[in-house]
Amino acid sequence: MIRKIITTVLTITIMLNLFSVNASAETTNNGKFFIKYDGQIYKYKNRFVKLVVDGKVIETGDMPAIVITEDVNDKKVGRTLVPVREVCESEQIGAKVDWNGPKQEAYISYEDKFIVLKINDKKAIVNNKEVMLDVPAKLIQNVNTKKWKTMVPIRFIVETFGYEVNWNGEEYSAEMTKNSNQQGEDNTDEQSGEDDQSENDQTDVEDTNKDNETDEDSESSEDQNSNNDSDNEGELLDSLESSGAKNELPTELKNNPVVWMVDDNVLSKINDRYTETTIARKLCPTTKVKSIEYESDKVNKKFVIEASSPITDVKKSYWKNRLIIDVDNSKWDMDKYEKTFDDNPIITGVRSSQFADTITRIVFDLKGEGYKFNVYLSEDRKKINIEVQNNSIYGIHLGQNDKGDYIKILGVKAPDVKPFRLSNPDRIVFDLPNTESLLSTRSSTAEGQYVKEIRTAQFDETTTRIVIETDGQADYTISEESGSATIIQLIEPSYNNIKYINYYNPTIVLQKNGNAINLSNIKCTDDYTNRKYIIQLPGDYKELFGNGTIRINDGIINSVDIKNDKGNTVLTIDENSVYDYRITEDKDNIYIKAFKPKELYSKVIVIDPGHGGKDPGASDNGLIEKELNFDIVLYLKEYLDKEKDIKVYYTRLDDSYPTLPERANLANDIEADFFVSVHNNWYTSSAHGTEVYYLAPSSKPGMTSIKLAEIFQKAIVSAVGTKDRGIKSGNLSVLRNTDMPAVLIEVAFLSNPTDVAKLKSETFKKNTANAIYKAILEAFKKYPTGR
Repeated sequence: MIRKIITTVLTITIMLNLFSVNASAETTNNGKFFIKYDGQIYKYKNRFVKLVVDGKVIETGDMPAIVITEDVNDKKVGRTLVPVREVCESEQIGAKVDWNGPKQEAYISYEDKFIVLKINDKKAIVNNKEVMLDVPAKLIQNVNTKKWKTMVPIRFIVETFGYEVNWNGEEYSAEMTKNSNQQGEDNTDEQSGEDDQSENDQTDVEDTNKDNETDEDSESSEDQNSNNDSDNEGELLDSLESSGAKNELPTELKNNPVVWMVDDNVLSKINDRYTETTIARKLCPTTKVKSIEYESDKVNKKFVIEASSPITDVKKSYWKNRLIIDVDNSKWDMDKYEKTFDDNPIITGVRSSQFADTITRIVFDLKGEGYKFNVYLSEDRKKINIEVQNNSIYGIHLGQNDKGDYIKILGVKAPDVKPFRLSNPDRIVFDLPNTESLLSTRSSTAEGQYVKEIRTAQFDETTTRIVIETDGQADYTISEESGSATIIQLIEPSYNNIKYINYYNPTIVLQKNGNAINLSNIKCTDDYTNRKYIIQLPGDYKELFGNGTIRINDGIINSVDIKNDKGNTVLTIDENSVYDYRITEDKDNIYIKAFKPKELYSKVIVIDPGHGGKDPGASDNGLIEKELNFDIVLYLKEYLDKEKDIKVYYTRLDDSYPTLPERANLANDIEADFFVSVHNNWYTSSAHGTEVYYLAPSSKPGMTSIKLAEIFQKAIVSAVGTKDRGIKSGNLSVLRNTDMPAVLIEVAFLSNPTDVAKLKSETFKKNTANAIYKAILEAFKKYPTGR
């Protein structure tokens, strides 16, 4: 049975609660309560904890409060963990909870307190001040319901809010009352009766991973695999509809805008923050530019260009999304330099070449236009420091014009705004990376066409967050205004009769409204390497569905673009992660439902033709490795296309060059059962034969990389008669960075005459592909997935 990853994912996301267990106020445990966290399944043995605030019980829904035991100073100490949203947003407490999926962080706002809790991190942030916890926030799954929740330490939370906590051992309850002294911010998670009780029990959970589990438990144990980034992002939005605003323009906001500005004294000092260093020209002997590196910590980010000797002069300029550094009286140490920064927060890449006889030009491709850089030389003039400067947010204005509600942000440019949506209540979040807010934490209600409330805070060291609560789901545009201002204009959606829901599987619902829509000739294109899925409906349905872009931004689907193309209606789904889709209909609606591949297929693999594009690989004797690898994979594809129960993804199906991280990331995103990279070798003319690489030995049960390597090595050597060079352990990028069993096949040597003769034969390449195909079948037969 195919496991329901997305159901788990979306339950996590929709609830925004972060952790799970099974009951509400009841403290009894029938002994059949299993939880999963930190990659292990446990049988929970304690009673559930009753939570009482000012005499009223908090109902926690699917997940009761539980006691988790942690080692503190070599002593086992119990701490009560509770589902964050149910408790903090309960009627008794009334805080606000937001979730940052990519960072795995929960944000809790209460009165003048702003708390940041990161999953499995004992360091919390309270109003920008670090506080150490005994027990961190955790993602915990109720194995019985397969639901995940974010569980947080109750004592730390409520004492920060200004509550006193007393432990009632007889009732097994945490009883909280408001403390008029309001000193919770300085409190840490001190021990109480709950700790002593947990110690007497010795342990609150029993490791069941080696016991005989039920099928349901075993299935659940495979679910999250501790890769929670993408999973929890689905928690951001549970539905999005195309309904218009409920209030007609103008509203009360027109005459009563919300205006937040720093005072004149602060405003006058802002420009002083960006006084750039002036580099004085000093004639030095011609130098060689040696290297470009990136350095960062939590706050500071900079690029460092190093030369072989003192530098004469440096000029900085901008052009579109590029920062250009010209180094005078210098030579580049190589003819040309190009490097991709896959995970860099500032740039996508950097290039350098000899721009003129005496000038080396270095071009940084920026991710946005809103960055400021201070460029200065080291004291010995051998290094150019390019320091990223944070923008300052010094004003926010929520107003209304004839188009609707708008937010004007002073101090940042438009391309730096990263929006996403939250539900319950409907919210749109605008993150402004690389910024520092001078406004501190603020909030205000409003009577806009859409906006009911606006609030802002410094989200982390380099990000300002603005959140608006809306009455209905507004669309928006983001534009730049002169004077380093950004305008976020809320508008009514340009699409109609379309709904997006992700309570379980993300689903786009097209409402027919009585129209007959023929799905027999529908065309679908899965452009998974670019995270896009394109659906072409035969017929022009502009009058029914409208056009434009549905901005979802829930961490699962970024947007859906709707347009008319030559009489057809085309929907382009821009995904955050790779999904497969199934399209069904009833008399009222068409349902476009997203599934993770392993929900639909019992076998999922990724095939990687090594090298490609600008990277030819090895070349010798009239052969180019990238072409050989690709030829073998194309033959392999012919065989695999016949296997309907194996879903195959390819890192490339043309002469393109996916980077090494992109290849591994694709396999990890897909959650493939295993990964196979096809290569050919080069060394001396005497070296010949086949070898298969794996990362490292493993004693784990089931399929492992070394076992997979053995299968492929034997199959290829037996089929094509190459020399058996054996399997080898290698710390190669695509093996090191993939989360599943992975192998890299070196079919033969381009440097050896005997192997070259074989590689020039189409029969040899086809037989090699057939051997790889049979090895794939054998691997799944020997190590079935159980889905």
